[in-house]
Amino acid sequence: MQAISKREKQPIQYDESGRGFAFGKGMKKSARASVIIRDQGSGKVVVNNTSFVKFFPELQNRVQILFPFNFVNMVNRFDVEATVEGGGHTGQATAIRHGISLALSNHFVDEHTVEQMRQAGLLTRDPRIRERKKPGRKGARAKFPWKAR
Repeated sequence: MQAISKREKQPIQYDESGRGFAFGKGMKKSARASVIIRDQGSGKVVVNNTSFVKFFPELQNRVQILFPFNFVNMVNRFDVEATVEGGGHTGQATAIRHGISLALSNHFVDEHTVEQMRQAGLLTRDPRIRERKKPGRKGARAKFPWKAR
């Protein structure tokens, strides 16, 4: 079965030292991430000019960020620079993961791997957002305590 790509692949861009790099923009809830991955790296991940180990103290968030590289068997091949804003820590980590996945799929992996990434849900933005507060209620769904008098 032939994989059908919705986006055209852009040619790989190179910096002044000859390393290939790619951009990706990821989103999750209200978190937005701009990600640059550079080829021929050492696996260093920097988020908002801070090591991602310091920026994300929870192990689950760090695993989430590195998952696209594990999925395509390219661990420690790329350096990642990410700028993230909005949302909480988990949303920010997922936004970075989405940006990394998009950058990898545009430049560094073949069509078969892109289709596997799509089926695994790495290339699809999570459409869930915060539900609005309703009038006469405490929150989106929570009600005020019922009083008999």
